Amino acid sequence: MSLKRNSAKTIIDTAGATNGGARRFLLELQDYLQRHPREDVRLIGGERLSSTWLVQREWQALGAKKIALNNASFFGPIGERTVLLRNALHFASEEEFAQLGYTPSEHMRKQIPVIRALAHRADRIVVPCHAMAERVAKHAPKLEDRIQVRMHPVSPRGWAEMQPENDLILVPIVPQSYKRLDLHIPALLEAVEQSATKVAVTAFPGDIPEADGHPNYQPIGLMPAEDLAQWWGRAKAIFFPPTLESFGYALAEARCGGRAVIAPDSQQNREIAGGALSAYGADSTLAQATAHALQANIPAEPEPFDPDAYFDWLLG
Repeated sequence: MSLKRNSAKTIIDTAGATNGGARRFLLELQDYLQRHPREDVRLIGGERLSSTWLVQREWQALGAKKIALNNASFFGPIGERTVLLRNALHFASEEEFAQLGYTPSEHMRKQIPVIRALAHRADRIVVPCHAMAERVAKHAPKLEDRIQVRMHPVSPRGWAEMQPENDLILVPIVPQSYKRLDLHIPALLEAVEQSATKVAVTAFPGDIPEADGHPNYQPIGLMPAEDLAQWWGRAKAIFFPPTLESFGYALAEARCGGRAVIAPDSQQNREIAGGALSAYGADSTLAQATAHALQANIPAEPEPFDPDAYFDWLLG
């Protein structure tokens, strides 16, 4: 049984990739393996990442090259260990939490020391942007030499061929307290309230009560990616205000598909959104950035996120 378990040369743990960016990454990997079948690669892991699973997976991967996509590095002594660190909350400071008015759950507080400790067992640490690399190195200086930066893979989508509407801004963000949409959405609505521009948000009525009833506000609810694609295609720009992110898939999606990005002026946003970024901050107000984005013609730029190049590199 042991030989059968270890017949694959590379074991990839995908446990916990049920939604959000983790799910998107897994779908990109599965698509890649369909295009480029690899008998030496085996995916393991279910819907939940638990302490029990962290032990069980070590036996399944014994002797193989190991890649963990879920922040939690393998720790066994045999075989190269790679971990993808993709959750900025695991490497955030108490000061950042306080600034955002965010109180981590008890579950998250228990996760943080475990994730940081396991990272020290990794031979290679992959992060999706330089800001995340700096964040990890700040909290764990001994890991700095093991960190490698590669932006997440993003495949071009069919919606990129659609003709956008000049008066529609999409906010493809699931409301969570640390994203502070209760502040950011009303600010955007104020910036566009003298126009016909609609702000479509992946939220339900009541999720952001500060915005409910505003004539420019359009809560569209949560929906599968294939349904949300229609909104991506219609949108002239996307709004991405969170400041505590390890990557920001929406930034990459917009750049890949040729849509403007309205977001804070930061190193991370400039790196990921590139020329699609219409930034606000010290040199430009949100209203100015929004007006610029709605007038911009952004060419699609999928090359920085090429999935084949990414997984060829990751898997070797």
